[in-house]
Amino acid sequence: MKILLVLPASGKWKGIARHSAFNGKVFRFSMLSLLTLASLTPDEDEITLVDEQIDDIPFEGSFDLVGITVMTAAAPRSYEIAAEFREKGVPVILGGFHPTLNPEEALMHADSIVSGCAYDAWEKLLTDVKRNSLEKIYYGNPLAHIPSALPRHIVQKGKYVTVNATFATLGCRNTCQFCSVNKFYKQKRYQRNIQEIIDELKTFKERFFIFVDDNLTQDREYALDLLRQLVSL
Repeated sequence: MKILLVLPASGKWKGIARHSAFNGKVFRFSMLSLLTLASLTPDEDEITLVDEQIDDIPFEGSFDLVGITVMTAAAPRSYEIAAEFREKGVPVILGGFHPTLNPEEALMHADSIVSGCAYDAWEKLLTDVKRNSLEKIYYGNPLAHIPSALPRHIVQKGKYVTVNATFATLGCRNTCQFCSVNKFYKQKRYQRNIQEIIDELKTFKERFFIFVDDNLTQDREYALDLLRQLVSL
């Protein structure tokens, strides 16, 4: 199965990495979500990953499935992309914060959505696609095991400040009304095993990397333990 995974951009952000003002590079930490999906995809399936800040979307390509990660600011553009592929008969899956918090709206523009973390939901979804039994909504479990070795080689490294993004924690226990994080994770917070994180960081060939966490320091002792172990690196 040929799968296209898309990180959409809207307005002036489309193709912005081509402008000299940005020195040909962008800072796109949200690529982490699509790389995680790629790592959870069976080896026999072919993955194409497109960041619209870097490349044009291959609308003329031949794909069996299109997955789009949707933040609210890019929702209109995401729906445009989805519509074009659906007109060609290609099933489209929407995931991320916006479909999770606005499922009824998102389902008007997609064949199916993933609510919450995609982890275990993605594997079931792919199985259902191959069986022609796609469900409308798949619910992911933040506690599901995810691989730490992501296929970062499939992104254009020269186009990013760094492709070495990872995370130690998910979610936040605060209840700030303005924030979508506590709604997405239902006011819960999850922590990875620190040794697992250290082992992953040791695989990075570059010293520069970023933690993509909602609230890395909410658990003080966990954060201090992680930072102490980073010293040796």
